[in-house]
Amino acid sequence: VGCHLCDQLILPATLAAGRSRLLTGELSMHTQTAIHVAKLMVPGVQINVHAQAGLNVIEIDGVGKERQPGLPQPASIPGAPGDVVQLKARALSSAGQTKMQDLRNDLTQLSELTGTRISMDVEGDRLLLSG
Repeated sequence: VGCHLCDQLILPATLAAGRSRLLTGELSMHTQTAIHVAKLMVPGVQINVHAQAGLNVIEIDGVGKERQPGLPQPASIPGAPGDVVQLKARALSSAGQTKMQDLRNDLTQLSELTGTRISMDVEGDRLLLSG
């Protein structure tokens, strides 16, 4: 998988059922950030990276996430235009500057691709979704 696609596949693979394997070259900072954020956001996911013949194999044991009928929507913040995803304590607020900038860039790209707005409340360790 090319370095510009690899980081985009991490989160969906964490939510899929079973094991996903991605063969890629050197791990970009975007991919490292995606792995870090996925481990924080998806309880129970297992992600391992192995060097193999000058390449890297990323193995992701996904959690098989399915929306359960009758579960409430994510909590909303009064006055906020959309949904809020509350992350683990210090998931964003303790992340390094480089990883945070990469995450901001990735969220901007994802927002543009999906026609939504995804922003971060770093101090509150949460993602804000609208659209």
